[in-house]
Amino acid sequence: MKFSVQDKLALMMTGAPSQRQLADLVGVSHQRIGRWLTIGQTLPDGTPSRVREPRDPALIDAINTAFAIHVETAKAQARADKIPFSAEAPVFAHRLPLIDGTPGGRVVVVNTHRITDKLRSKIIATNQQTGKFYGVSVRSTVNLKRYFKQAEKRYASRGHEYVRAKQQWISRDFIKSELKDNAKEIKESDGVYLKPIFTSYTDMNKNFHPQMVIDEINHKLRTRHEPATGEQGTNVADQILFQLNSRRDPMGAEIDERQHTRELERKAKYTKARRDSQRAKRTGR
Repeated sequence: MKFSVQDKLALMMTGAPSQRQLADLVGVSHQRIGRWLTIGQTLPDGTPSRVREPRDPALIDAINTAFAIHVETAKAQARADKIPFSAEAPVFAHRLPLIDGTPGGRVVVVNTHRITDKLRSKIIATNQQTGKFYGVSVRSTVNLKRYFKQAEKRYASRGHEYVRAKQQWISRDFIKSELKDNAKEIKESDGVYLKPIFTSYTDMNKNFHPQMVIDEINHKLRTRHEPATGEQGTNVADQILFQLNSRRDPMGAEIDERQHTRELERKAKYTKARRDSQRAKRTGR
């Protein structure tokens, strides 16, 4: 896959602590990096960016040199963490540690909100095809108040046949409580309350066609996250979180795919039982 200047800078941001540090590596101001990152993207106000790619050969060489350093750094981190790395989607990914500090089974890629939808899809599809992961979740920073209202609206539109699972009720009550506890702050900020929210995990079974996985993730982002963004500080898809398949994890992270499957089956049985109970109450049977 051929990378544009914007692609290279967005990929480098997954390993850079800040735009300033990336700017130091390239040898330009952080304002320039910020402008170049918007190339081909839609600005927060909904208008397309008018920024064009740099044409100065010296600037292009500097960006390419910095990108080569990023690729080698990302590759070295992947080698150290014993996780997949692909030159077709060279993000900086690393394992999140467990409570005791040992390497865990979750692999995170941060600062991904500048990555184009096409490149994000490539990152997910490439990792799915390795067979090393069983799940992926994408995080967005949303306006929690609007997110909650949208979720309630979706639930109401589904009719009486749809019954929330137990975990959905727990999540709903948690969000409702958080909004209530921060009501004063929300009022002072004109109804904006920033909160990172992850999509539910999408199965990354290697036997699935990659487009199925990508379509499911994009559907969740489009219907649940995007409607709750747009204000200052909100971002769509600013992190990607992968769950390793323990049977193929050389570091032996404490993630049990069979346990995960049993949990999904348990939730499905709970949901069916609750739905049957609700239906019985309505029909009197």
